[in-house]
Amino acid sequence: MSAEIGYNRDANGQRVSPKKRRQLHRLRREHRRARFGSKAERNLATALQDIARMGSALDLPYSVTEEASQIYRRAQKHDLIRGRSLEMLAAGSLYATCRARGLPRRQDEIADVARCTLDQVRTGYRVLNSELGIDAQAVTARTHVPRLASDCDVSADVHARAFELAELADEVGIANGRNPAGVAAACLYLAGKELGGTQTQAEFAAAADVTVPTLRARYYELSDLA
Repeated sequence: MSAEIGYNRDANGQRVSPKKRRQLHRLRREHRRARFGSKAERNLATALQDIARMGSALDLPYSVTEEASQIYRRAQKHDLIRGRSLEMLAAGSLYATCRARGLPRRQDEIADVARCTLDQVRTGYRVLNSELGIDAQAVTARTHVPRLASDCDVSADVHARAFELAELADEVGIANGRNPAGVAAACLYLAGKELGGTQTQAEFAAAADVTVPTLRARYYELSDLA
């Protein structure tokens, strides 16, 4: 039978003594340990909970967190957890899933909700990619347009036109070797200029995490094509 051990109050709602609180703390700890047959099972449960928490914080679909959980299980099966932190590989698994699906999520976005640093997210992904062979998809300007359009609250017409411009940028190679988020932001700004949008370069640049001069440079390149 499952049980939930309380913290500071008894069954009558009265506060318990410090000695009793220490006893309850020990009981909760032993109860958590008794739920799993081994340390490996306990670590797996902790990591999967962390992946679910990060996925929820980033508003990712349930299928993404499930796929990330499967990658983490593979990492555990291949003994990649030994000598490495659970949080690092959990965050790396989530980022790896985003890369495999071509989702425009940056490593710093994962780090913002992870219980580890940006460097650890990078290391975790590098280990998983090297040992498990993650099939990472290329993230293009087109993949960034929907998120930036939503963040900047542009109209449906501006969104559609920006997507056309992003397709053009990818086809002619403007995005080659450049930050695709910056290209997508420039596409949205140009589309807004054409269709009467009110958002500024600074707003789009902030949403894409690029500088205004970078956005402006991509804007001029797109203007020559459009």
